[in-house]
Amino acid sequence: MTAAAANFLISLIDATCILMVAVYCVIRTPFFYPILKDRAKPWKQLLLTLFFGAVSCYGAFIAALTDHTIISISMIGPIAGAMIGGLWVGAGAGLAGAALGFYVNGTASQAAVLLAGIMAGLYRLRKKDNPVSAANAAVFTAGYEIFVHIVLFFFDQARPQINAFIPATATVSILGVAGLVFIFEKLVEERQTSASKELIESELRIASDIQMGIVPKIFPPFPNLPELELYAVLKPAREVGGDLYDFFLIDCDHFFFAIGDVSGKGMPAALFMAVTRTLLKANAEPGISPDITLKRVNDVLCRGNDASMFVTVFCGILNIRTGEVVYSNAGHNPPYVYRSNGILETVRMPEGMALGVMEDISYGQDRLVLGRGDAMIAYTDGVSEAMDISFNQYSSERLEKTIETAATTESRGIIRHIMEDVERFAAGADQSDDITILSLTYTPEPQR
Repeated sequence: MTAAAANFLISLIDATCILMVAVYCVIRTPFFYPILKDRAKPWKQLLLTLFFGAVSCYGAFIAALTDHTIISISMIGPIAGAMIGGLWVGAGAGLAGAALGFYVNGTASQAAVLLAGIMAGLYRLRKKDNPVSAANAAVFTAGYEIFVHIVLFFFDQARPQINAFIPATATVSILGVAGLVFIFEKLVEERQTSASKELIESELRIASDIQMGIVPKIFPPFPNLPELELYAVLKPAREVGGDLYDFFLIDCDHFFFAIGDVSGKGMPAALFMAVTRTLLKANAEPGISPDITLKRVNDVLCRGNDASMFVTVFCGILNIRTGEVVYSNAGHNPPYVYRSNGILETVRMPEGMALGVMEDISYGQDRLVLGRGDAMIAYTDGVSEAMDISFNQYSSERLEKTIETAATTESRGIIRHIMEDVERFAAGADQSDDITILSLTYTPEPQR
């Protein structure tokens, strides 16, 4: 390549880079993507024609500045316009560039610019509704450049310029068309991804509202039962989670409560959580002990569990008149009993496998008695396994000390004290797991 050709190549690259920056800035504006999204409408075709016509005219203007009347980057506009907007956009852009080129340069060879838009548009028609990639656009441009320069080679007046500058103009035209098509490809892909993401986020927000709507969240839940002072909190790590808690009266004297943690996170865990909660409520009947309830729920969850999901559950039945709690466990963390005298006890856990793992297994059962002012605190491992920014775990030991320093056995106060300490420990680290705590304080009226 001669020095003149090299300098010309540099000037074309500079001009094309300016063009790319300008195009990128325009298409990033809010009003441009709606035009591109529904480009088949006539008035949007007109706007795209004007846009790519301006690109083609820019190439003709650069040709006039560099004093190269036959070869230029005018074909970038019509070819890219045809690849993106179709035949009419390419032809219109080519007509604009050819007209300005003929007006400025006065050579009939500017018809090649118009022909570029038409031929690129016909090529686009073959693709029908399939998008044209940057690679396909580059291949077409290379072929068209070869065709044009073969034709122009037979014009004596063009031969000296063509021989010297074919590599420069062909290279820049190919890169320019491929670059424009690539920019538009990424714009469409980005906006489609953004729209899909917004749709998913919207659906997840709705799912989160539904999930939080199915767990009890009105406290106190039983204003007419002074024997029960209850509070619970569920904080998912994502929009939806797999933790659950529930409580309800089985009859006038017996109160059922449960807490659980589904394996995994996200929508599958949330669905499994909803099914588990429904089954617990359906099987906790008067006269049915907690161990039988867990066995029934487990047998149903195991059937058709192709995803091999499971859930740990702790559940119990409180006798409101006596304070006795009969409880059973399916692989869950042992709760605590915080006595009114300040003593913290870990609940002795009967044996039991997580629900959904194996069908037709039995669960153990145990019992304890709550005195006046005693609180039972159940939680999921999202509390004890909460992490700080150095990936240190909160731990059960710290949870026990936090409960002991709560200075109250009132359920709401205990849970608030725990949550504040967990947040203080995490110190801005991302929540790694769902956090659920349920606290039940037995508050019978004093006997006269």
